[in-house]
Amino acid sequence: MPKVEGHLGNRGLCAARYRPNEPRAVLREAAALAIEGHPRTGTGAVTAPLPAHALAVLNRLFVSDVPLAEFQRELADTHAQQPEVTPAARAAHLGLQTVLLAVPLAVLFVLTFTLSVWLALGAEAKANAARRAAAVLADPAERAKFAQTGDRALDRELEAAVSNPRAQVRAADAAARATAEAETRAASLLLLQQRIAANTRDTATNAESGEAARRLMVREFVLWAGERTAGGHDDPFRSSAAAVQVLVLFAVVLAGMVLSAALTRGGVSMLLAGVAVVRGDGRPASRRQCAGRAVIVWGPVAGLLLGSALLQVYAPGLPYLAAGLFLLAAGLLPAYAVLALRYPARPPHDRFVGTFLVPG
Repeated sequence: MPKVEGHLGNRGLCAARYRPNEPRAVLREAAALAIEGHPRTGTGAVTAPLPAHALAVLNRLFVSDVPLAEFQRELADTHAQQPEVTPAARAAHLGLQTVLLAVPLAVLFVLTFTLSVWLALGAEAKANAARRAAAVLADPAERAKFAQTGDRALDRELEAAVSNPRAQVRAADAAARATAEAETRAASLLLLQQRIAANTRDTATNAESGEAARRLMVREFVLWAGERTAGGHDDPFRSSAAAVQVLVLFAVVLAGMVLSAALTRGGVSMLLAGVAVVRGDGRPASRRQCAGRAVIVWGPVAGLLLGSALLQVYAPGLPYLAAGLFLLAAGLLPAYAVLALRYPARPPHDRFVGTFLVPG
C-alpha cells in the first residue's frame, strides 16, 4: 500500500509539473539535462560550449515559445553543419597556422641556430683587430704612421691614444682575451655551423667593405687602449649588446603572436578555418583567455630558443646544452600538432584556461 501511494504521489508531482499540452517544458528539461548537465524548464539562454548555429536554434527553444514543428525543422536544418571540431577541421587549421606563422617561427629558429656563427665570426674579427692594434702600439714607426689619417680631430685623438704608456699593455691584454674567446667560440660550432662560418668568412674576405670594417675595428681598439680612464669594460666590442638585441627580437615576436591571438580571439588561422574559441557557458572567450592560450603554447618554444641563444652568448663552452634546448623547442611543434589532432575540441592549453573549440 505505501508503494502504491508513492507511485500515485509521483504521478501527482509530474502532473503538477507538466500540465497538459506543455510538451515544450518536457523538451526543455530533456535538452537542458543533455546539454547543460542539469534539468530546467525555465527560460534563459543555453549555457554550454556549442556552435553558433546550434545555440541560435536552442536559444529559441528556451527563450521563446517557438512551435515545436518549427523548432524541429530548424534543428533539422543544422544537420548539414559540423556539430563539433573534428580532427579534419583541426588539420585544416594547423595547415593555415603553419603558413601564417612560418615567417616568425623561421626567424626565431634561424636566428638561434646561426647566432653562434655570427658570434664566432665577430670574436675572430675582434681578435684579429686586437692583435693588429697591439702590434701597432708596440712599433714606434707604426704608431707614428697610424696617427696620420688626414682628419685633424681624429689624428689628435689617435696621437693622444698611442702616447698613453698604458695603451700597449691594455692592447696586449685585450688581444689575449679576444684570442681565447675566438678559439672557444670556434670550437663550440657544430659541423653545419662550421660550414656556414667558412662560407661567410670567404665572402667577407673578398668584399672591399670588409677591409674597411677591419681598419675601423683596429682604430677603435687603439682609441680604447689609449683612453686615460680604463672605463667599465674589457674591450670596445661587448657581447652583451648581441644578447640585448636577441632578447628584444624574441620579445617582439612573442608579443606579436600573443597580441594577434588576443585581438582576433584565437588567431587569424582559426578565423580562416572556421573555428571559434568559447567559454564553458558558450560565450566567446575573453581576450585575456585567448592571450593566455597563446602564451601557454608559444611561451615554451620562445623560452627554450631564448635559453639556447643566451647560452651561446654567455656560455660558449656549453654547445651541446644550447643544441639540446634548440632541439627541444623544435620537438614541441610536432608534439603540439599531435595533441591538436588527438584532442581537437579541447587540447590541454584550452583545459588550462577554461575554453573550448567549436565550429565558428
